[in-house]
Amino acid sequence: MKKLLIFHIMLIGLSFICISNMKYEKKIHISILPVGQVDREKINFIRKTLVDFYDGDVVVLSEIPNTKLCKLKNTNKYDAGCMLSNFNYLRVPKNGKILIVTNQNISTQRTLNGVTHKNWSIFGLGRINGKMCIVSTYKIKTRSKLAKVSIHEIGHTLGIPHCENNNCVMTDAKGKGSRIDKNSGKMCLKCNQIIKKRFLPHH
Repeated sequence: MKKLLIFHIMLIGLSFICISNMKYEKKIHISILPVGQVDREKINFIRKTLVDFYDGDVVVLSEIPNTKLCKLKNTNKYDAGCMLSNFNYLRVPKNGKILIVTNQNISTQRTLNGVTHKNWSIFGLGRINGKMCIVSTYKIKTRSKLAKVSIHEIGHTLGIPHCENNNCVMTDAKGKGSRIDKNSGKMCLKCNQIIKKRFLPHH
């Protein structure tokens, strides 16, 4: 009984260990799509971040002009969900994901503490197991935050929901940049296991 208790304590402890990069049998393919006039230095930084973190094949696609179709009336904001749907026609290779990077102020409907915010400004948006996600540089002022948000949104497309471990890069920022600053920028073992099930062979 005592040995069993020690074993469970060790497992709990391991779930809070975070890892900085991943090694998988199958390659993760990520295409970065700049929408609008995004700083090329930021695009290159995001590419390097994703290559280093996910050990994947990351390419930068040709820039596409910003679309006014998703602009919210009487605001300077763009509907993030609309932008994801707008580029859904793009093809991706097997195990492929697309990260849209824009310099526009993006928003979505978000419910926090029982209150629904219609046009809640966000840093990024990714759907669980979706083909694509989006990151906005509009409110992101530091490289560290840009790296964490990019890793986080790609993580959602790889099947990872928000994590309860506040030190994990997949924790929910809840609209607060300070919560992003405080996380480690690494992925906990629990979240990493979700990706491993898809990209490591079964024995």
